[in-house]
Amino acid sequence: NDLGNLGNLQTLHASKNNFSELPSSICHLQSLQNLWLDYNPHMATLPADFHHLRELRDLKMDGNPNMVLPPIEKLAEGAGAVLRWSECRYAPNHNSFQQSVIMSVQDVLRQVSENRELFDDDDSQPLASVFEENVNRKGQLYYQFLPEALWAVFLPKLEEMWSNKDQHVVGIRSFPYSRKNVERALVEFRDAGGKVAHHCTKAQSRRSSCR
Repeated sequence: NDLGNLGNLQTLHASKNNFSELPSSICHLQSLQNLWLDYNPHMATLPADFHHLRELRDLKMDGNPNMVLPPIEKLAEGAGAVLRWSECRYAPNHNSFQQSVIMSVQDVLRQVSENRELFDDDDSQPLASVFEENVNRKGQLYYQFLPEALWAVFLPKLEEMWSNKDQHVVGIRSFPYSRKNVERALVEFRDAGGKVAHHCTKAQSRRSSCR
């Protein structure tokens, strides 16, 4: 729902609902000071523009075990820490944006690994022919996958799962990045350990050390 017309709202209690994600319009509540989102067990992410809630002082997120972005340990630090995390991760900063893309791709690959049964009925494209996990490359473990499979195989199947509100999902439930942004991030992004993706016979992506 559109919350943008509630610009003077200071307190919003949305505890114990069945939210899987929040509407992005919640980030338009410029006067919001108290936000209770505790005990929404299907929620995994906060909106990308969450740092726009600059007046936020009290954020309750207890009882949301599937939170990935931001991680649970960051949520425990309180509203100020979450706002700083969001701004660092999503504000118009090239490296932060690419880090967000990479971490979302890696969560997609993790969900593919954990939900292999989704792909078992596709005889034309067996999962084993386009995806492999824990591939050792110079002592580091990578996901190995065909880049085209991300768009043609993985995301279509996962989107079916994400759209089912009764389906328990750990991690992201949407993938908002364009193919161009993903391809560029896979080529360019580096973390403290160097490049996170390497092109070979099949593309590889190791787990990023970014938090």
